[in-house]
Amino acid sequence: MGSRRSPSIAGWLLDEIAMTSRMTWSLFGRVDHVRGSTHNGAGTDLRIRITDVLSFNVGLSASSRRSSYAEAFWNDSTVVRSPLPNAERHVRGEAGVRADLGEHGSVAATYGFRRIHNPIMFAASSSTGLRPKMLLYQGEELTTHSLELALTMRFGFLMIEGSAAYVRQTDASGAVLHEIPQACARGGIYFRDRLLDGALELQAGVRASMRSSFNGSTLLGETLFPLPNANVTIGLASSVDLVLIAHLGDAYIHFLWENLPSTEYFTTPFTPALDRSIRFGVSWEFLN
Repeated sequence: MGSRRSPSIAGWLLDEIAMTSRMTWSLFGRVDHVRGSTHNGAGTDLRIRITDVLSFNVGLSASSRRSSYAEAFWNDSTVVRSPLPNAERHVRGEAGVRADLGEHGSVAATYGFRRIHNPIMFAASSSTGLRPKMLLYQGEELTTHSLELALTMRFGFLMIEGSAAYVRQTDASGAVLHEIPQACARGGIYFRDRLLDGALELQAGVRASMRSSFNGSTLLGETLFPLPNANVTIGLASSVDLVLIAHLGDAYIHFLWENLPSTEYFTTPFTPALDRSIRFGVSWEFLN
């Protein structure tokens, strides 16, 4: 890119107000001055405890993002660009409900919404040489809807925890995009109790994760731009780990047997999972 210099200035403010003993209201504001233009962002959250068990939260924010230096100025044989005249404008909303069951755990459900106007997009471009080419352009709109469920349950010495999410992303025409998995889940079941007259706190069990298929991509050259490849689909994947965490005095002993079946899969479009592996570690607490 050569040498480019310009001052960037940012400031933000966050305030949280306890309206009542059961209601909290938060406000957030931010101002960014980047490459000669000013961008504002603001958000608000409201949390209401309806009963001693049930609580509700809702939030909304609006912000903008100017293109990065690499997006705006990078120029080499792998990049084909069109003008990026506008900053991205983001609108995000979230609403959720949570049930706190005391010592028995909690259950939560959250719906999320995000709309990006003028998104900066990456697409594969026709190439006659050996090196792939990428088209960098400004799209019209990206919309994402998500639903997440999470729970933690305890029954005596047995603990169950997990989460699952569904994500649907569409462009301005309403076409569904597959650059990210639409569904994913993870969870575990553990034995958790105090042994040796309470001196040893032990958590041992099994955890698993899965995600649905999605399109592949690769990191392009020095820019690390993600180059999508709609012709390659990374299939559904799942994995199982064994977990043991022991708390003895001030020490924590961690033992993880990851990817027990040694499944070959990708955790991101360009990062393969490790083969079956064992991790062992010890950590200490000092001065509380």
